[in-house]
Amino acid sequence: MLRDVFHKFYLRFQGVVLGENVKIGKIRFKNGLRKTKIGNRVVIGNNVFIRDLGGVVIGDDCYIDDNVMFLSASHDPSDEAWRIFGKEIVVEDGVYIGWGAIILPGVTISKGARIEPKSIVRKSVLSESVIVGEH
Repeated sequence: MLRDVFHKFYLRFQGVVLGENVKIGKIRFKNGLRKTKIGNRVVIGNNVFIRDLGGVVIGDDCYIDDNVMFLSASHDPSDEAWRIFGKEIVVEDGVYIGWGAIILPGVTISKGARIEPKSIVRKSVLSESVIVGEH
């Protein structure tokens, strides 16, 4: 209980906007968390990685399983200088993201969608869709 209170305090101190009744396991992050927003009644498992350069927004009533990666930044392979760019990731209300899924920059996962374990999501997902494998 005390660990959970301290953990949420630390995340808020880092700039995360947290909703009500949020349960969060261990989160790893790069580029800080100043653009991360987490809605109400969200469960986030352990070992979730957030690269926050472009921002990550998670809606209400979502379940994010262990080992999920949110990569809101990447490199453009055609850029000789190999510059980093950021694009926001949006997870709308009621989304389930399974174990080990990878969500890439600029993706919106629409309301009620389900991302199955170990899936790679590189383009936006329609409402109530089920994604298995690479999308």
